[in-house]
Amino acid sequence: MEISDLIAIGKLSKNNTQQGFVTLRENSEFREEFLELHDLFLVFTDHRVRLVTLEQINIENRIMLKFIETDVVQEALLDPGARLMIAREDIGKFDSIEESNQFLDHQVFFKGNRIGKVTDSFFNSAHHVLIIELNDGKEVMIPLVDYFLEKVEKDQIHVHHIEDLLNL
Repeated sequence: MEISDLIAIGKLSKNNTQQGFVTLRENSEFREEFLELHDLFLVFTDHRVRLVTLEQINIENRIMLKFIETDVVQEALLDPGARLMIAREDIGKFDSIEESNQFLDHQVFFKGNRIGKVTDSFFNSAHHVLIIELNDGKEVMIPLVDYFLEKVEKDQIHVHHIEDLLNL
């Protein structure tokens, strides 16, 4: 495995409130279900990689983690550039085919007008993306995020804020 096979999900910072726990400062790639993996990687700025195992997770106001390898974690806290990472291949464990295709054949509406239907979807490691065949035969990809998703009904998806996507 190489560094390029890993995805950074955050950095660790000291936690003074609970003994043995460190705070995770999550980054944009982080998804809470990644913590179900338990075996994670700490990558130091000098390119050393250490496998660490989650012992306990406490999520209140912040995500606090306790690892079995306390010596490695203490070393990571001294290296402000050390990153907590997961294997890229592990992301697929959280994205079932059923989940990513749940909108297949849904009609898509924009400003009250039917603009097409969902023909496919995929997960780009951050969120699902819908592939929509427009009424004129062109395709457009719309990320499945709140900004674009107005509402979902039985077999219809209503989107908004897609003017720029339609003009590509």
